Amino acid sequence: SDVDKYMGKTVIGGGMNSKKKLDEDDYENMTVRGSCQVLDKEYLRLTAPPKAELVRPQRVLEKHLKNLQKQWEGYRSLLALGESGNGSNSGGGGKVKGNKRSSKSSKQRDYNWFCSQLKAIRQDLTVQRIFN
Repeated sequence: SDVDKYMGKTVIGGGMNSKKKLDEDDYENMTVRGSCQVLDKEYLRLTAPPKAELVRPQRVLEKHLKNLQKQWEGYRSLLALGESGNGSNSGGGGKVKGNKRSSKSSKQRDYNWFCSQLKAIRQDLTVQRIFN
């Protein structure tokens, strides 16, 4: 199946028709351990096996999640006041009356940006098999 191919079963377990049952050690050998230290990372759908230098380790992900939570509270406060926040373009995510739209800021902090950040965190956790 495509999942087996993506997870490397064809490499570790032999061919697609191999009857070898993968054990925990096999999956551990296929697991990526991230080394990227960049906090902000846009979500991109994986089209190839992930590279360790592009995946963030758990401690970096925890730090980024805390930062996102603080930024989200600030964003929500600005929305409640009828502003878009940081001069960002809402990109269709802000359906609040009086929402001022501007594309002056190079760093967009709108709803879609927050969603992208959270999806990227989830992806980095998944490819490292971190489930806590």
